[in-house]
Amino acid sequence: MKKSEYGKESIRDRDIMLVIPGMSIAIGVLYLPRRIAEHTIGLDGLLSITVGFLFTLAFTVMIMKVATNFPNTSFMEYAPKLVTKPIAILFSVLFGIHGLLLTAFEVRGISEIAHLHLFVKTPLVFIALVFFLVVIYGVSGSRISFITQ
Repeated sequence: MKKSEYGKESIRDRDIMLVIPGMSIAIGVLYLPRRIAEHTIGLDGLLSITVGFLFTLAFTVMIMKVATNFPNTSFMEYAPKLVTKPIAILFSVLFGIHGLLLTAFEVRGISEIAHLHLFVKTPLVFIALVFFLVVIYGVSGSRISFITQ
């Protein structure tokens, strides 16, 4: 029986340097300020974006510092080395839920942008479904390097 080759390739630094700013520009610049401006008055929205950015930056740097101490290991492998196993499982579940919610937010944001600018008469649900299927196709194998090439 042939072993699966899924998950054998790693994401290069170049891949991350291209994909992360693309997501930030798409959602952080085009979608988020408009949505916050609808619900705030004056500079309250700017304060919310700044505080959220600083919190996210601090959390990302903290995770990066810990992850660099465990090269070539996944979060599930090095989390039990840092805390007890039940707490590591809880963190892993929370990390997975965070990823799921972030994916839903990104798909919704990109769908609204595409609906606003490209597909005016297409229902938002169908646009979101297509983008979500593209995300599933992209993560179903080693296609991240194909996207960034």
